Amino acid sequence: MIQTETISKANVTELITNIEKLNKKCRKLNCPEMKLSFDNEHTVSYDIHPVSGKRLLSPLVIEKVDAHLEYEIPVIEGWELVAKLDIYPGENGGNVLVSTVPDKQVPDTYKNRNYIACDHCGMNRNRYHSVLLQNVETKEYKEVGSTCVKDFMGHDPRGFLFLASIDFPSICSFKGESFGRRLNAYGLVEVLSITKAVIEKFGWLSKSKAYDFGGEPTAEKVWDNLEPDAYVYKHRKDNLVTIDDEHKALAEKVIEYFENVDASDNDYLTNCQTIANMGYVPAKYMGFACSMVSSYEREMNKKAKADADAKLPPSN
Repeated sequence: MIQTETISKANVTELITNIEKLNKKCRKLNCPEMKLSFDNEHTVSYDIHPVSGKRLLSPLVIEKVDAHLEYEIPVIEGWELVAKLDIYPGENGGNVLVSTVPDKQVPDTYKNRNYIACDHCGMNRNRYHSVLLQNVETKEYKEVGSTCVKDFMGHDPRGFLFLASIDFPSICSFKGESFGRRLNAYGLVEVLSITKAVIEKFGWLSKSKAYDFGGEPTAEKVWDNLEPDAYVYKHRKDNLVTIDDEHKALAEKVIEYFENVDASDNDYLTNCQTIANMGYVPAKYMGFACSMVSSYEREMNKKAKADADAKLPPSN
């Protein structure tokens, strides 16, 4: 498997360091190490700043390079990993979020579910995590509870699961993040309201653009507002925002939009819809939830433009 991301040339050393940290874990788990390579050095010129949106007096030229991460998720006893499933409680029971392995597809029967199962032991009990496996020959799917994976495969699954969890785009867009937060989840209306207020004050900045062009991602500023400790008040106080009824009203509209969006064949929309139905945000999905505001506003702007164009008289 090869994943490719285009990054700023200035970030090559930092990326090499982080992949080496992951390879140390590979060696510890006795699984194949990942190989990182670079090619296609080039420059990209911008007349409008990609972060601020302001027109530049002279072009902004950034040196780029393509980074390739090559690795193999081992096939164990004829089975390969397709996805990991995690369940979170909600008002109407469980809500399953699906993390799909790159280049794999999850059948619809495993999406939009409210339970975790195990086809190996068949025991009906509360579960919080499972993996979806596929037989490389028969193409049969099996969902196996996390505690049953070793028994099902007959091997220690830790290296197998570690390599399957590698998300190269996220590795290439980590700058500005500082997790290890105290709480595990936050109310969705609160998160979306803060996100809207932060966007109004600073504009929207995704993790990938922050990595490429500098600056601090919107999600990191949202974190400061969710848990403003002494450090934030002393050094990052400007990131704090005030929430009003308009922000909360927008948050409700975002939730309603994603509750009813057509999420078929789109893993991003499927997870957004699940989070909307849950009503809260697990910490590991914070950046994901913040993007819901930007995504919603982008779609509303497209709709408004399409409606306005439809009202224009036909050109001769």
